[in-house]
Amino acid sequence: MFKVLKLPLAKRDIQESSLYYNKKLPSLGKSFVSEVRRSVKAHCILFPGQG
Repeated sequence: MFKVLKLPLAKRDIQESSLYYNKKLPSLGKSFVSEVRRSVKAHCILFPGQG
């Protein structure tokens, strides 16, 4: 199992982006965060040991 390092600035950027998208379309921010999580998991599977 991999542990993903969450940098404070990256976490804040994702949160701010989520708020921005929610202003454009309700629930779009939630979809954005879900896609970020899915992408990070996929990266860890495809490139183990990198991140």
